[in-house]
Parts: sequence; structure tokens; C-alpha cells
Amino acid sequence: MRQDMKHLKILSLILIILFIGCPDSPNNNNENEDCLKYVEGFLEPISEGNYWEREQLAYYAGQIDSSLTLTGRIIIEGVMSLSINNTVYLVGLQRVIYPGGIPNMVANLLWNGPNGLYYLGMIAPDDTLILEPSIRYKYPVDVGESWSVQCYDYDPYERKIYLSDTLVYTCVAQNEPFITPIDTFNTIVYHYYYHPAEDILEFWHSFQYFSPGIGPVGTEVYSSFDTIYPYKSRNVKDLDLIIRLTDYCLH
Repeated sequence: MRQDMKHLKILSLILIILFIGCPDSPNNNNENEDCLKYVEGFLEPISEGNYWEREQLAYYAGQIDSSLTLTGRIIIEGVMSLSINNTVYLVGLQRVIYPGGIPNMVANLLWNGPNGLYYLGMIAPDDTLILEPSIRYKYPVDVGESWSVQCYDYDPYERKIYLSDTLVYTCVAQNEPFITPIDTFNTIVYHYYYHPAEDILEFWHSFQYFSPGIGPVGTEVYSSFDTIYPYKSRNVKDLDLIIRLTDYCLH
């Protein structure tokens, strides 16, 4: 029973973490001469064709559960002009690619604005939500800065996009090394926590690692019964998930 609950918890976490897919086989690897390693001036470059290949490692009691190891790819499927209240924004459509090359049903709309990476809504096959740009990841940012983020999600049964939780994002570290299979990146670390479901007692604390000029290079998720989980007090026994960059291509 304990083992079944462990797998249910980890699988729930995997489903909730955004932008994780499971492509059959990577292609267009960063050895391509058209791929850049760095784009100055942006926290996350959003040119068409950009992608970030990442591996997802699930943990239980401080140990990797190899049966739940996955790989995933975030892509910028395209870039388009979007007019909101007479202001035109150049936005990227960020999507996941699933096994067999099947794209996720929904795409988030991203814009590199004056204070970082903004989200402007979501596009689904049968619904669209367009919002005024709202900051998701501040850049530049100071350690200790916090801001509210209105989240939204897609219900495939109702076929509707809906507003969900409002989360508090905080910058908890700067110039933090994050080790991946391809390199060690210098990162900004953003934190938020959430209570995923009524029948799950813990809060999940997500630490997002961004390398400016490259984008999202990793994630760590820890469980705690408290809403406060200091970055410097992270403990491997609380670790549920690590996501690490394994390949990327920028244009």
C-alpha cells in the first residue's frame, strides 16, 4: 500500500509539473551549426524553433526511482504578433512534444517584456484565453523580491481554459550553480509553493532554475508540511523531483 501511494504521489506530481513531455527520440541536437548557446538580453529566448530537452528524475526517500525517469522537451512552436488593447506584442507559443511527435493540446503565450518573462494566456484546440501581459519570472531581479502570479490551466473534459491558483513567486538565489549532464549553469532561482489537492497533505515547493540568455535549465520539487521551506535548508529526504537540461537549441 505504501509503495502504491508513493507512485500515485509521484505520478500526480509529474502530471502537474508544466512543460514536461516524453519524446521518442531527440532531434536537431545542439551540435547543429544553426544552434546558438546563448542569446544576450533575455531570461528565456523565445525565437521560433528554440527547444530545451530535459530529463526528469523522480525521488523517494532520497533515492532515484528509475521506473519513473522520463525525458521531455519544451519548444517554441512559433512566434506571432498579438494585439491587446491597441498594443502589439511579439509572443512565442510554448508547447510540449509527447511520444511519437504528438504535440500537447495547449500552448502558452510568452513575451519578453521590460521586466522579464511575461505570460499572456493560453491557446487550446477549442478555447483561447488572452490576457494582459503579467510577469511570471522577473529579470533582472533581486534576491528576496516577491510577486503574485495568476495561473491558469486547461480542462480536457470541459474543453475550457480556466483561471486557477494565484501563487507567490520569490527570487531566492542569484549566481547559483546548477549541475546538468551537459554543463554547470550559473542560474537565478525562483521559488513558489502550492497545495496540489485536498487529499495530499503536503505542500510542494518548486525551485525553478533559469540561466539568463539560455532559459530553463532545471527544477527541484520538495515536499513539506509547512508553507515555509528555505532554499538553503533543502533536504534530500524531502526531494520528489529533479529536472535537468540535457540538450538545447537557440536561434
